[in-house]
Amino acid sequence: MPSLELAVAHGRSLYTRYCAICHGDEGGGDGFNAYNIQAAYGLAPTAFADSAAFASLDSDTALAVIRNGGSRFGKSAAMPPWGHTLTSGEVVDVWLFAASLHRATETAGQTRDTP
Repeated sequence: MPSLELAVAHGRSLYTRYCAICHGDEGGGDGFNAYNIQAAYGLAPTAFADSAAFASLDSDTALAVIRNGGSRFGKSAAMPPWGHTLTSGEVVDVWLFAASLHRATETAGQTRDTP
């Protein structure tokens, strides 16, 4: 298995453990806790599978948000700073997996946009 595939697979396991509760299993921004975040903070978790949401992200900013938390970047304060929990390599792996959620829906020929 090539190293990118290994990184994405590792990112999937980390995403499932730390991120899916808010961002959703398939990156739809519809995780179990998404409603509570929207109600408390007025901002929904990023939907990585959504074309418009994904287009508004750049890798450097996304990595910084994962490391440092959302509030420093105008995102939800409910997005914790994972830089104390995850290594730099793990942060990259999580981002690679999150980005793959969008590419997977495009590759299937049907970009999935959330309303």
